[in-house]
Amino acid sequence: NGDIVDRGTQSMELFILISLAFIIYPNNVYFNRGNHEDHVLNL
Repeated sequence: NGDIVDRGTQSMELFILISLAFIIYPNNVYFNRGNHEDHVLNL
């Protein structure tokens, strides 16, 4: 639940994986933005 961009050294890879899953399964994947994603995604 949220905060995927600031956990560990593979944050970008995880974000890409989740984004691809969202594209492939748009009705089954949901983004729960945490406080860190909120700032990054709204830039």
